[in-house]
Amino acid sequence: MKRLLVGLVIFVALSVGVISVGVPAATTYACSPAAGNCTGTCAPHKFLTLVPWYQYLDLSEGAECNVNFTLLPDGGKPSSIPLVLLAVLEDMVRIAGLVAVVFVIWGGVRYITSEGTPDGTKQAKSTIMNALIGLAIAVIATSAVAFIGRKLAGG
Repeated sequence: MKRLLVGLVIFVALSVGVISVGVPAATTYACSPAAGNCTGTCAPHKFLTLVPWYQYLDLSEGAECNVNFTLLPDGGKPSSIPLVLLAVLEDMVRIAGLVAVVFVIWGGVRYITSEGTPDGTKQAKSTIMNALIGLAIAVIATSAVAFIGRKLAGG
């Protein structure tokens, strides 16, 4: 049982580390980068795997990137507020996942420092198990929110 628990903790820690590495968005150019007159794309960039508030909004390209934000529905164009709220919710769920990883690590430290006392190991196992459940919920919720955001944004 102990080997299974340790193996599970290591697997989850490595999996989250691989999943949480943000891959920067590829920059595409309308012209040659060597010419120096390229504007690039207005793709939202991630910071520490967190998405910007305008993740699901339309961005217009030009000399500078402009966010097309609609406060109230206008002429068949829906409000942008639900899309902004989805981006903020996605960030909150991602932060919850990071907190769950910290609790897995904290439970592992408590397990090691319990020195075999029954109460200490029981509390540490409980912390690790609850953190893994929270991490699973956070991963599923992040995927669901990102899916809903892409569908509502028309992507």
